[in-house]
Amino acid sequence: MTFTISKITIPINNQLIVICVFYFVLSYFFAYLFKRANIFLKIPVFILIMTVFSLVQNANAIEITLSALLGVLVVYGESVLNFIFMLKGWIEFVFYSIKSILKFIFDSIASIFYFIAQCLIFPFRLLNRLFSLGLHFRRPNKTAQKPRKDDTKQKSRMEEELRRAREEVRQAREQAKKKEAKPNTDNDGRSHQEILGLSATFTEPELKQAYRLAVSRYHPDKYAHMSKAFQEEAGREFVKIQQAYNALIKNFS
Repeated sequence: MTFTISKITIPINNQLIVICVFYFVLSYFFAYLFKRANIFLKIPVFILIMTVFSLVQNANAIEITLSALLGVLVVYGESVLNFIFMLKGWIEFVFYSIKSILKFIFDSIASIFYFIAQCLIFPFRLLNRLFSLGLHFRRPNKTAQKPRKDDTKQKSRMEEELRRAREEVRQAREQAKKKEAKPNTDNDGRSHQEILGLSATFTEPELKQAYRLAVSRYHPDKYAHMSKAFQEEAGREFVKIQQAYNALIKNFS
C-alpha cells in the first residue's frame, strides 16, 4: 500500500501499523491496570508489562517500541509532567542553595580581606589625622600673630600721633606765653581759634570743618587702648575743643 502527497509516494506497511496499534493498546491497558491496581495486584501487572517490553525488544523495531512507550505515557502523562515540574523545582532549589552558599563564602572572604586592609590602613590614617590636627593648631597661632602685629603697628602709630599732638600743644603754649593775652582764651593760654586751628578771620563752614577734624583727632574712644596718661591728655583736649566750638559758634547765631 502506498500514500501519495504532492507527487511524493510514501510506502505504508499495513502489518507494521497493526502491530504498533496492538502494542500501543496492550501497553496502555497494562499501564492503566498498574495505576488502578492495589499493592498486591501491582506486582503481577508489573510482570506482565515487563513481558510486553521484552517482546518489543525482541521484535527489534523502533516503531513498536515507541508505540509501547506512547501507551504508557498516555496513562502516566500527568504524573510524568508533575515529576518533571517537581524535578525542576528541586533543581532550582539546589541551584539557588549553591548560589547562596557561594555568595556567603565570597562575602565572608571579602569581609576578611576588608578587615585586614582596615587593620593595615589604620596606622596611616592615625598619622594623617595627627598631622592634620597639628596643622590645625599651628594655623591659628600664625593667624593670631598677624593681628598682634597689626595692633602693635596701629598702637605705635596712634602713640606717635598723640606725641605729635602733645608737641603741637606744647609749642602752642610756648607761643601763647610769648604773646599778649587775647580774648576768648581757655585756661592754658590758647585762644579758641588756636585750639581749633583757625585763623583770625574764619567763616562758619571753616569753623565746622575745623571742629570735625579736631574731634576726630582727639576723641577719647580713639585712645581707649592707650595708657591712662594718654587718655587723660586726649580727654582734656577734647573738652577744650568742645568749649572752643561752643564759644565761637555763637558768633554766627
